[in-house]
Amino acid sequence: MDEMTFPTRIDPTRNIDRFYVVQVMPSLFGDWTVLRECGAGAAPRAPCGSAATSDGNEAEAAEHRTIKRRLQRGYAAI
Repeated sequence: MDEMTFPTRIDPTRNIDRFYVVQVMPSLFGDWTVLRECGAGAAPRAPCGSAATSDGNEAEAAEHRTIKRRLQRGYAAI
């Protein structure tokens, strides 16, 4: 599970240079967290949100939904 996904969207003609980081990881309290961070260009990452769940499968499903949304909006998975 501890795998990080890094969708990016780069389009110099439209001045777009964005990235998104999605990662599922265990929390300190024994449940699972879906961590989402976003940024633009070389700017530092900013937390875009996180979601805690007691089930690892539910966390992975949330991760896949987030990635699917980013890909539908023109991001490419690296």
